[in-house]
Amino acid sequence: MLNEEQLRNLLVSISNRIGSNPIYLPIVSSINGREMTYIKVTESGYSFCSEEKGHIDLEEHNLNLEDLIYKVFLLVSYDMFSERYRRVDGSDTHDESVSMQRERRFQYQIEFLGRIDQSYAKRRTEEIEKIKEKYPL
Repeated sequence: MLNEEQLRNLLVSISNRIGSNPIYLPIVSSINGREMTYIKVTESGYSFCSEEKGHIDLEEHNLNLEDLIYKVFLLVSYDMFSERYRRVDGSDTHDESVSMQRERRFQYQIEFLGRIDQSYAKRRTEEIEKIKEKYPL
């Protein structure tokens, strides 16, 4: 298992290799309550958590390194897509429907995760198919 510094270095290295910006990466810290997304290294694995205003939005424990990398870069892909396609002045400047934007985001995530490892692209594709079955637009 990697220590905090090794994990930080690995995530930054992957980010740089695939052309992502490391500013989107969660912090790696042993301290809770930072009101942001963070990773904790524990004896039993990695914890991936997100807190905002004292409310835990996401909390997954005992992840192995592969699952952690997948979850981190899935979140990064969502943030990068949102940044790229967000509304500049707060008004609706896009003429695409919600379903078209969802499809573009899904495709972006598959391509983005595929730059890390093709197994991540396959995994996301399978997850997307389940999402579409449950929540068709």
